[in-house]
Amino acid sequence: MSVFVLIYLLALVVLLVLGYWLKYHHFIYYRGPSTDHFDGKTFSNYTENHHRGLLDFLKWRLLGNRAHWPEHLSNKLEDMPPSRVEGNNIRVSMIGHATVLIQTQGMNLITDPVYAEKAGPLGLMGPKRVVAPGVKFENLPKIDAILLSHNHYDHMDIVALKAIVARDKAMIITPLGNDVILKRQGINSNIVVLDWHQNYPISPDINIILTPAEHWSSRYGMDKNRALWGGFIVQSSGGYAYFAGDTGYGDGGIFRAIKEKYGIPKIAILPIGAYEPRWFMKIVHINPEDAVKAFIDLGKPKTLGIHFGVFQLTDEAYNHPMHKLSDALDALSPPREREHFKPFYPGEVCEVK
Repeated sequence: MSVFVLIYLLALVVLLVLGYWLKYHHFIYYRGPSTDHFDGKTFSNYTENHHRGLLDFLKWRLLGNRAHWPEHLSNKLEDMPPSRVEGNNIRVSMIGHATVLIQTQGMNLITDPVYAEKAGPLGLMGPKRVVAPGVKFENLPKIDAILLSHNHYDHMDIVALKAIVARDKAMIITPLGNDVILKRQGINSNIVVLDWHQNYPISPDINIILTPAEHWSSRYGMDKNRALWGGFIVQSSGGYAYFAGDTGYGDGGIFRAIKEKYGIPKIAILPIGAYEPRWFMKIVHINPEDAVKAFIDLGKPKTLGIHFGVFQLTDEAYNHPMHKLSDALDALSPPREREHFKPFYPGEVCEVK
């Protein structure tokens, strides 16, 4: 049995014990009216909802074919963002995994800020970071809003959230139910919760919209799908940026609906990693081939591929997503369209006008 399997099993035991403790100590979950994706107790996707259970997880971890990752990958890039970006230009800095800095209209937004060395409970267990953040925490400009897509440990880093809120008094915009977790961790103010398709204007020039995603949620093991997940649109008069969060492809409807309702994004940020084995991950994580389908559904905008090469969450090799993305883009015609979709590495910057 590998050390990775032992770590995962230990983390699972910790989560189950914590989950049962919370369950029998009157843990408060989201309460609200039933909708087409909430039955009064748990949330669901618009399409596939057969998420894998504990036995499937154990089968994967015990019998899976996990690629070897290096202990550390050097990062030659490091961004020093400006304090603000005025006007319609959108500047995006890649920090790492699903953490990106979006600057436009004089506002600074950060998605799923994770600066922890390990993406797991208490920051002491779970997958280890192999690439340093592309923007050091002390070099982050003042953050106006945090876009927090869901409650998994590789997206919700409580230490980083507390640090940004304490330093900058930043608001947190997050799907329904995640505020319960934040408040239990002592983050009590300036939290905005949204359901899918709801919006919140953070300034006269920027409107934030929560978009559907094909995923799931759990923080403690016994709280499966008791909080919602999603992606975000950062909308302004100059166009919009789309951050997909974690998502499966489903039938592609969530991506086509975004284009139909809001037009082609000025820039899209899509995950391309954490997808093997497909029998386990297909429902909740797109792979590079699915990401290219989503790219096409969105109208082939300028697109940045994220969620790869930082934490080893799944079985594929650290460089597999980049190669598979290149292969999937080779089929596009005309060939120049493949230049619209690039892997986005920590420290890289993309600016669109």
